[in-house]
Amino acid sequence: MIGPDGVLHVGNHPPEDVIDAQLAGLTAVWMNRSGDTLPHEQQPHVQVNDLAEFTALLIPGNDFLQQQENI
Repeated sequence: MIGPDGVLHVGNHPPEDVIDAQLAGLTAVWMNRSGDTLPHEQQPHVQVNDLAEFTALLIPGNDFLQQQENI
């Protein structure tokens, strides 16, 4: 069974996709296609600009995957 710490929550709406995901213990990935800044202090674990950038995070050996094991 996968726990919350094994889940990447990807979304484009900061309140639900960053704050609520983190409160649930998930790793928050903000898909920020428009280059916005977050209107609050809580930041996502990672921010990507498009789907290609997100999929690059999933390539084995990517530093992002190793960093998430330490969250």
